[in-house]
Amino acid sequence: MNARDHSWRETILDPHPNSGGGKSARTAAGITDGRDALLENVASQCAYAAHLTAESNGIVERFHRTVLNEFYRVAFRRKIYSSIEALQRDLDLWLKEYNEVRPHQGRWCYGKTPLQTFIDRTSLAREKMLDSTQEGLA
Repeated sequence: MNARDHSWRETILDPHPNSGGGKSARTAAGITDGRDALLENVASQCAYAAHLTAESNGIVERFHRTVLNEFYRVAFRRKIYSSIEALQRDLDLWLKEYNEVRPHQGRWCYGKTPLQTFIDRTSLAREKMLDSTQEGLA
């Protein structure tokens, strides 16, 4: 059997079950409660997203850096959080201020908030979606 044979992969116990190298020890032992299927789904999504790098996913990576620098580092200096829920509340407030109150100098914002930019461009996005749908039908 070679490495590409599917049955070969399933007979190997993998110390890292999400790496795609074989069955997890739990599955091989016959212990299934739905978590393995969920982990398989997550693992396949991770494998799909593995090619995404800072260069190919720059907008999201830049936003993560902004959240780190402008929220997390500041929040953890100011406050000791006793629960994830408290941290989530503060993050939600920061995101609301970031998207709805604070004007941005981003590529398409021109000093408006991201929410206002989104609202202003919704009709244009709908037109583009309709144009591409009609092109596909032609």
